[in-house]
Amino acid sequence: MQAIATRLMRAFFTAFALAAVPAFAAQLPRAIELEVDARDIERRIQHVKLRLPVTAGPLTLVYPRWIPGHHAPTGPINQIGGLQMRTGGKTLRWRRDALDMHAFHL
Repeated sequence: MQAIATRLMRAFFTAFALAAVPAFAAQLPRAIELEVDARDIERRIQHVKLRLPVTAGPLTLVYPRWIPGHHAPTGPINQIGGLQMRTGGKTLRWRRDALDMHAFHL
């Protein structure tokens, strides 16, 4: 009896998730673009451009602390250098959060 209840619950949540996905996807303005230049990988240098669709106003970006497969918050924030944020060809001013070193405010 419990196995039947478990199957029914799975079927319900699967149907709910499949019904919710198109509604959520319709709200997305456009795709995220990622460009990686790994020509200097021998020296462990990678140049990355990330384009995020955002709206005007204050924004906080958070670098991940937890990396899949790791058992501690080991996100390599110390390996970031030359961080620049731009919109419409203009460089944006940003600041790091006073308490959370993984958060950047624009």
